[in-house]
Amino acid sequence: MGGAGLIFDNLGLNMLSIVGRSNTTSVLYLNRIHGEEIKVELFPVDIHNIWLQEEGGVYALMNYVFERYGQLFDHEPRILTTGPASAITDFGAICSVPIQNGKLTAVDTWAGRGDFGSKILKQHNIAVVIYGGTFIDEDFRDRKVADQWFESKYQEKMAAKDIESTAKYCFEKNFGTGGTFGVNYATVKGSMLALNYRSIYMSEEERLSIYSEIYSKQFISGNLMKRLF
Repeated sequence: MGGAGLIFDNLGLNMLSIVGRSNTTSVLYLNRIHGEEIKVELFPVDIHNIWLQEEGGVYALMNYVFERYGQLFDHEPRILTTGPASAITDFGAICSVPIQNGKLTAVDTWAGRGDFGSKILKQHNIAVVIYGGTFIDEDFRDRKVADQWFESKYQEKMAAKDIESTAKYCFEKNFGTGGTFGVNYATVKGSMLALNYRSIYMSEEERLSIYSEIYSKQFISGNLMKRLF
């Protein structure tokens, strides 16, 4: 989610498990402030009214939470936000944006696989998570140390291995497309999933038709299409 994990590292945690259900729809607040303990609180939030505000949906809720709780963090936090789809469907996603210079940026990042938004809202009654902290992993912030680790394991410096491992997030000339969606769908063909998984009941011919006419035509170059089909 565009660096959301880096902010989570500021809590000094590797994993967080949420159990149970809040009595009221809530904001989950996690903040580590120069110490060993992490402050954990639940704040009630009227999501339905906030979702209807000017920015709408996830953006309205994200702005509300940042304005209300953002100043409680020594360093810029991160916010994971649900929207109306999470309340009324079983495939709602989570939206988040990086925060820079005390402002929410316009760079959307999403966690949509696994119905994360619907699950956290419906099962736990948590609509938003705002988190951050002051824990600093000094070794990893030292580029020389990081390069030593990567050269030992991969025989490449960290930056080179990062570019190699994240090629699909850029334009990939071998596929004639770019981004997670474009590269993944360049080869999936009849194995594509769509319509909230109802595509598994379609014939191979129907799935290929959707794949070629709706997905591939938009994201994949003509030369690659000829090779695929």
